[in-house]
Amino acid sequence: MRVFKKTQPGRFAISCAYAAHMMTEKFMIATHLAGQSVRSLWRTFRHYPAFLLINACGLSLGLATFLVLANIARTEFSFDAWIPDAANVVRIDTAYGRPGTALSEFQNTPYRLFYGLAESVPEIAAASRFAPTSATTMLHGALHNENIHFVDPDFLKILRYPLVAGDAQALSRPDGAVLSVEIAQRYFGSVQASMGQVMDFNVDGHAMRMVVRGVLARLPRATTARPDILLAMPDWTRGTEVYKQWGMTEGAFYLRLRGQKDAPALIQDMAEFTHVHARDFPGGADAIHMRAVGLSEQHARGDRIETGGFRRKQAIALAITGSLAMIAAIINALNLLTARALLRGREIAMRKTLGASPAILVGESLVEAMALVAIAAIPALALVEIGLPIVDSLGGWTAEPDYPWLLALTAGAIVPTGLLAGAYPAIVLSRVRASTVLAASRMPGLGRMGALFRATLIMVQFVFAVGLSICAFTVMEQARLEATAARGFSTSGLVTIGVLDSIPRGKRQAMLDAMAVVPGVAAVTTAWTLPDGQGFASGTTVRLAGVPGHDIPITWQLVGPHYAETLGVRLLAGRLFDDAHRLDDDAAGHDYPHDSAARNVVIDANLAQRLGFATPSAALNARIKFGDAPARPLIVVGVLDNIRLGSARNAAEPALYFYDTAPFDYASGLIRVQERPIRAVIADLGRIWHDHAPDLVFAPTTVDTMLSDAATPERALGQLMLIGTVIAIAVAVIGIYGLASFDAARRSFEIGIRKTLGATASHVVMLTLTRFLRPVWPACVIGSATAFLVMRGWLAGYDLRTPLRPAPFLLCSLATLALCVLTVGAQTWRLARTAPAKALQHD
Repeated sequence: MRVFKKTQPGRFAISCAYAAHMMTEKFMIATHLAGQSVRSLWRTFRHYPAFLLINACGLSLGLATFLVLANIARTEFSFDAWIPDAANVVRIDTAYGRPGTALSEFQNTPYRLFYGLAESVPEIAAASRFAPTSATTMLHGALHNENIHFVDPDFLKILRYPLVAGDAQALSRPDGAVLSVEIAQRYFGSVQASMGQVMDFNVDGHAMRMVVRGVLARLPRATTARPDILLAMPDWTRGTEVYKQWGMTEGAFYLRLRGQKDAPALIQDMAEFTHVHARDFPGGADAIHMRAVGLSEQHARGDRIETGGFRRKQAIALAITGSLAMIAAIINALNLLTARALLRGREIAMRKTLGASPAILVGESLVEAMALVAIAAIPALALVEIGLPIVDSLGGWTAEPDYPWLLALTAGAIVPTGLLAGAYPAIVLSRVRASTVLAASRMPGLGRMGALFRATLIMVQFVFAVGLSICAFTVMEQARLEATAARGFSTSGLVTIGVLDSIPRGKRQAMLDAMAVVPGVAAVTTAWTLPDGQGFASGTTVRLAGVPGHDIPITWQLVGPHYAETLGVRLLAGRLFDDAHRLDDDAAGHDYPHDSAARNVVIDANLAQRLGFATPSAALNARIKFGDAPARPLIVVGVLDNIRLGSARNAAEPALYFYDTAPFDYASGLIRVQERPIRAVIADLGRIWHDHAPDLVFAPTTVDTMLSDAATPERALGQLMLIGTVIAIAVAVIGIYGLASFDAARRSFEIGIRKTLGATASHVVMLTLTRFLRPVWPACVIGSATAFLVMRGWLAGYDLRTPLRPAPFLLCSLATLALCVLTVGAQTWRLARTAPAKALQHD
């Protein structure tokens, strides 16, 4: 039985009335704070419109920079997060190397792994290769090159990309093709019109007639595997070398597991599978190592393998830059709000005399600061809409504006930004002594500690601006060096006509011979590897035959006649390949890692040195053991100068060259043009190409263009940093201009007295400049030192790197000082020329 205690009705009513009174009082206080802050902003706008404009511009620039760069960084760290049911999907990567030795990592996998794997490994529910290649097709009567991917029937069941037409079974038919929305619209006008259409492709000389059975929806740009055209894997690929060899990796390999708990056992079972099936791999089955990479990790791993993590480091650097820009804008707003608070000294003193409490004054100041940030957020969002596509295109990013996230971040930034910018001015207002201010003949100052605090904030702003500008110049200089540095061969006038595998071997040599006699063509050759590391590359280890020692990792490639002459590589010792020496060319076999015949080879000076020879000539006639292949002599007949075909980030590996006069697989054409305009020569080469391969697209590229494109990431980073530099300097200059204006207004009476006592206008200007430049020149020194340390660490990641010269440091520091002199000097000169009588009337 419950017992209810009887309460007194009067006590309950009193409690309710008290609670209602407190709520009403709090509401009235909040309403008063908001109203007073709005009135204060309105008075500021009416009497000091420049203050509101300067402050809002600085905050808008800083906030917009922060939002744009934060959005880019967020995108870089959220690749593939949108893919449905991705937890059970992995990409298989491969590493090669003997146990206990350094492994060569690849984000690809030999296609040979696919055959029989799903049936042998119980953890696998579905498997598919993702094999990129180039195909020629017809559009509006003209030939076009398209990037396509061969995939297996279960690809869309593994990577569950949404389709706007068709279904996941679209690739189960041997003639199935799935297009992206962009390709469907470009070729057929609309998605609906593309369904069921027949498309003819030429892939490496194989004619393929495919039927469009599906169209992918627009995929988010933050997608690693982003296909334009998916084609069902044709049967003829199984007979090609790249699909048969365990040592060739070109594309990705995706697996869907039966459950997340199966991932640990997967690699062990795959190792057992390769141990059984990869016995014909020259390096041995134990030299093949598999890695299971989750979808959310594949973009970062690819960046780490290809560029040493440059892309992700770049995103982090941009996020830090955006945060520093926001901090600079907050510092700018803090300084200007503090200056404004000092100008309101008499007003605050009168309000305190009439009963206003310090808490009310602090609250009003903070609400006013937050309102100012909210006003600045509106143009900031507009700047994000304009600036994000520009920054995206400059840097080659894949960021898209995520409006809900941007709005949430902006809304969340208003309160902390307002508190940070308004806290110190609020403290200044609350500490105003009414009697002292009302009795004084001039506006109050900050005092020694306050002036030091404001100078420190100005210095932080300019440290960031100077340091960022020096870093931007250094990064741009590194990009220029990558595009123009000497690489051991002559890049000017060198043209590549791409991989020649699509041209039948019977026509290939005739086409190259015809190109060799074109006016302006000095030499023609073929090779596996192109500048910038494009084309086909192969690696192994070598050592001196019969001499104990460590294996030396090298790159090796096949080259055709006139290779050194075409590239302009200097011969240091011995001779070049020629047709007079039988052992130079083995046109019968071409199975170089496996045949046992003696062969002549040419090496570079780097390999000669690594083999222990003091001079290039000492390496002649040396016998080399090639990898783990059966013993056979490789005889060095020539030593070439070192050339850099790869990235500037990595040291050039020692190189070894084999010679082949017959057409060989994976060969690319290289042509040396002299004494005639390159465009005219390319036009003649195009006509010869179409005579011999009328159904293929002719796509020549100059090596200078390739090397310039290779430097695009560094150039893009430099351009973005230059944009950040302009914004940082603009925010700092806006701030110092506003402070100079307020300082001039506060010191007008002092300036009038000085001029009355005989001070000249130039003396007044010098006095003001000295005061304002006092924190700027130390900022230049600190910013330069910080930039030096940062850039020294960044450049350490490059084997080919630009030196850190004094010129950018001096130039950026002097330019910053000059800009400050112009900004402050112009404002002060106007006041210094004011008549003393008028200045003395100013209160």
